[in-house]
Amino acid sequence: MFSSLLKFVLHEQIKWFLILFFCLGNGLGFAQNKLEVFPCTWDNSLPLEYLPQITCKSDFEALQQTSVKQGYSLQSIKVAFDIHTQNMYFINTPNYETHFEFCKKNLGYSGSHADYNHFEYSLSKFRKYSNITLTYYPTLDIYTFEFFFSRGELTQKLLLDAYQKLNENVFFKDNLLFLTNNHGNNGSAQFPVPSIDVSDIYEDEFESLNTGKAYGYLKVISDDNALETVSQTDILILKHVTNDLPIVAGVINESHQTPLSHINVLSINRGTPNMRLPKATESFRLKSLIGQLVYLEVKANSFTIKTTTLKEAQLFWQNQIREKTDIPFDTITKGIIPIHKLGFGDIETVGGKAANFAEIRKVKCTNVDTIYTPEVAFAIPFYYYQKHISTNGIDALIKELITLNHSDATNVEDKKRCAAIKNEILNAPIDLALIATIEEYIKSKNGQDRSFRFRSSSNTEDLDFFNGAGLYDSKTGVLNHDSKTMSHAIKTVWASLWNYRAFAERQYFSINQESVFMGVLVHRSFPNEKVNGVAVTANIIDQINDGCYFNVQIGETSIVNPDETAQCDEISVSYKKRKHKIKYLNHSSLIANNETVLSNAEIVLLIKTLMDIKTHYYTVFESDKTVEEFALEVEFKFDTEERRLYIKQVRSFPFK
Repeated sequence: MFSSLLKFVLHEQIKWFLILFFCLGNGLGFAQNKLEVFPCTWDNSLPLEYLPQITCKSDFEALQQTSVKQGYSLQSIKVAFDIHTQNMYFINTPNYETHFEFCKKNLGYSGSHADYNHFEYSLSKFRKYSNITLTYYPTLDIYTFEFFFSRGELTQKLLLDAYQKLNENVFFKDNLLFLTNNHGNNGSAQFPVPSIDVSDIYEDEFESLNTGKAYGYLKVISDDNALETVSQTDILILKHVTNDLPIVAGVINESHQTPLSHINVLSINRGTPNMRLPKATESFRLKSLIGQLVYLEVKANSFTIKTTTLKEAQLFWQNQIREKTDIPFDTITKGIIPIHKLGFGDIETVGGKAANFAEIRKVKCTNVDTIYTPEVAFAIPFYYYQKHISTNGIDALIKELITLNHSDATNVEDKKRCAAIKNEILNAPIDLALIATIEEYIKSKNGQDRSFRFRSSSNTEDLDFFNGAGLYDSKTGVLNHDSKTMSHAIKTVWASLWNYRAFAERQYFSINQESVFMGVLVHRSFPNEKVNGVAVTANIIDQINDGCYFNVQIGETSIVNPDETAQCDEISVSYKKRKHKIKYLNHSSLIANNETVLSNAEIVLLIKTLMDIKTHYYTVFESDKTVEEFALEVEFKFDTEERRLYIKQVRSFPFK
């Protein structure tokens, strides 16, 4: 028996020896091309500054820094490629804010940070390094590499050298793509290396724009006219970008949107789940559910959709009903009020937009010399709106509308009554003494501008709990013009208080409609603006880091309601140790490749201005959030031949 056992043991040892020998012998050639079979480069010893190779997933995870872009979790590594020695340095990215910091400490770089930026981000003959970023997209299971240049275009040789050297030192060589359409890379798709465009990465993938839960009937909307038929209990699949969004339960977009699009701002304000899924109507998860009552939950990195029961839906809808809210108002104060005499505390008299605008002038500048706002600015208080509707008997029509039973969000009768109120406000005679006072004031303060913007400023917009974005109308009035009169501009703003979409939005938030009044903010217009933009004083893309985010576009092309073909520059900025890092997420489709809407100097000016504004308003708003959680939405323009930065609107932005 012992002899049999010994034979068995020897047999098993010989068998495993032969298997191991066979694997090693046949695997040597394979190992030269596939680094997966090698052990990991890092042996878990500390401290870890960099690795010369990434030979397994654990190596990558030891070096990577996680960030979030519109619902996507991304894992990135900074890489320094020494052009002369051909050495690759895969950097422990969380430890180094910039490539410069790493090269200074570990590679003996002797120049200043300014020197590094000047030479190492250009095609200078003195350049020593290629600064590369490797990114892993878990949902796509791909790795990309990219680099940035402040001057000059990426050359074929530089790209090929980096690609080949990366392939020699990473385990994912068959899964590595060059990321095009980034700053300084726009013309590089012609190069003979595997590549992918930014738009392709997000073209076929889910994007979370606003998280939340909803119950509703899944409905496909192919054109704006179909929006007339929707209700609060519908979850919409939008086939294209719409200019308006009625109150609905949830939104699924097939087209691209930025987080600052009109639809998403409304969704955030209402608490409506909003997501993007290209070809949603063809998705196996959705197409069988169209027309059915469903439950939708949008998370940061995924979504759930399934059929549900009417009982569950009705319970959810019932819990969404809010208590009625009265909005404070002052209809006694009269006389046009210069903006320097107003501030945040005057919302009850002139409305949210004018009060917040006035507060901009009080910002203490520590990062910039001056914050400019549009010139010849003043406010028309609620007194004149109230006088207009009471003198002309329009208040009776308003009371009749308010006392109706509004059980249906698409109530045809409500729409007719709102239209009738607006028509009466527009056609009723205005107080001529008010117009004379306005024209006299403008002439006394203004030397050359004849065109002025009359902007809505109700007591139900730009509030902490009620954003009101896109609900009301603004209008341009021109001195001594036959049709673009100031009286028509003022009445247009007043009438917009009763836009049906505004009335329905206030009903949804259970706002007492009898406490709603409209003021007007007036300042010179921007007929030839160079750039318009919207910013958030928090990094809503990379929420791990403090920072800011903004969309900018040339001229007056809309950012919040763009044409589907008009993409804007989309920029994310991270702050760390009083330094900032700028990253382009998208580029304007209205300018040439390799160009940007703003120069680097203009971006820095905007960043510093936003810092000062946030610091001031954080105190004014008396927020119970931390500074990092507190955010503002800021509208701005670059105007005049000198491209001066103007801030034209500030309001709270729900961030965390």
